[in-house]
Amino acid sequence: MAYEGKSMTKIREMLRLCVSFGMSARQAGRATRTSHRIVSRNLKKYQSLGLSWEEFEKKSDVEVEREFHKKTGVDTRYQELEEQFKYIEKELGRTGVTLLTLWEEYKTSRLFHYEYSQFCRHFQIWQDQRDVRMHLEHKAGDKLFVDFTGVTLPITDRESGEKREAEVFVAVLGWSQKTYVEASESQKLRDWVRLNVNALEYFGGVPLAIVPDNLKSAVTKSNRYEPVINRTYEAFGRHYGTVILPARAVRPRDKALAEGTVRIIYQRIFAKMRNEVFYSLDELNERIWELLEEHNGKGFQKNDGSRTSLFEEVEKATLKPLPVERFEFRQYQKAPVTYNYHVFLTEDKHWYSVPFRHHKKEVLLAYTGSNVEIYLGVDRIALHRRAHKKWGYTTSPEHMPSHHRFMAEWSSERLTHWAGETGPETRVMVERIMGACGHPEQGFHMSMGVINLAKKYGKERLEMACKRANEFGAYRYRAVKNILEKELDNDGKETESVSLPDHKNIRGQSYYN
Repeated sequence: MAYEGKSMTKIREMLRLCVSFGMSARQAGRATRTSHRIVSRNLKKYQSLGLSWEEFEKKSDVEVEREFHKKTGVDTRYQELEEQFKYIEKELGRTGVTLLTLWEEYKTSRLFHYEYSQFCRHFQIWQDQRDVRMHLEHKAGDKLFVDFTGVTLPITDRESGEKREAEVFVAVLGWSQKTYVEASESQKLRDWVRLNVNALEYFGGVPLAIVPDNLKSAVTKSNRYEPVINRTYEAFGRHYGTVILPARAVRPRDKALAEGTVRIIYQRIFAKMRNEVFYSLDELNERIWELLEEHNGKGFQKNDGSRTSLFEEVEKATLKPLPVERFEFRQYQKAPVTYNYHVFLTEDKHWYSVPFRHHKKEVLLAYTGSNVEIYLGVDRIALHRRAHKKWGYTTSPEHMPSHHRFMAEWSSERLTHWAGETGPETRVMVERIMGACGHPEQGFHMSMGVINLAKKYGKERLEMACKRANEFGAYRYRAVKNILEKELDNDGKETESVSLPDHKNIRGQSYYN
């Protein structure tokens, strides 16, 4: 380093004591706990500048350093390093890159260089002057900060003129500060998850962690050490391969970036829209996104580039890719498994099957707009496509006991086909039975009973019995069985006359003449 001492603040103090108060180098050294030799060397450097004390005090630390370098003949060394500061700042955003790594690269590429401590100190001073610490506190692709703003935006009903307030969601990447903003009808869980999904799709990738504030849609129970994440929001995180890392309630710095971004959004988006009228949520968001692009593309005041340029150049490549399928909002419901191994989804009033061995147990239903998953503990025991038919049943054959599965495989089409093998009349009988019964299972049992009568009476007699029953419109298993039992299936054939034996108690024809 071109000057001596641990910091410019300490150098200024030792010079003030010598110049303003007339202390000797030894006295100023004792007062600042510094060697008198170091005080003397720095005093000589100050004197070589040819500045009055008032002029010296007005200069910034960086300016003083430059003046010291110029007078000692090492200005080119600092100038070369200063040219690297923006590169160093950007590289520190990359995963695994440290100041030590960058110093080693710097040292090997230059004959005259600063040692590591001087290298870090110069960069720290430059950083303090420019107020760009934001890029050192966050790594590229590391965190996405999400929250709702504290101010809503109005949407006006076109006919009545009544206004309703829309919530505004903000998501900002920690390193590049690229921002996503969207208005929503509410802060409820369904909207919250949808907004998070939209933000990830806007950035085109997934950070290592998402940092929400402790709102109820994200955190069920706030805790400094182990907060309880909302079950649906946690499932969203698993789906995208990221960690939900709520901001600590007593740590303002955890959410400082999000709050700072919100203040800028008020100035650059809200203020410009304050006199505009919007008649729908879509209209409002279209305007927000138009101003959002201006915000992301606007250059930083104390740093080169913009949020968009920093994102495109560095942070975009550090994000993990989005999964193939978009996350679907999940809802949850506990339910008991009934005796017939089905569970009832209250919202749809529909029954879904589980493996029959789990009857009488309590399970958890996790359902989206398209699927219903059923869990016993942490194990998923069933997966169904969601059906919205009230009081209907969705049953997987593999969930049934073997005898139930056999019965389920016999559809009405198979039964009528099988009945047709006996004859057309038997087929008609089965068709009419299946059509007349109020429940398919009832028709199945009755039709199977009719078909099985052929085992005892033969196909020919069964066909004749069905014909007789069909003629009378008696489409019942009992009717066919009675015809067979009473041998009424002869289709009107005359029975042979039987002569009665003579007997004295039998009156003959002559008795009535």
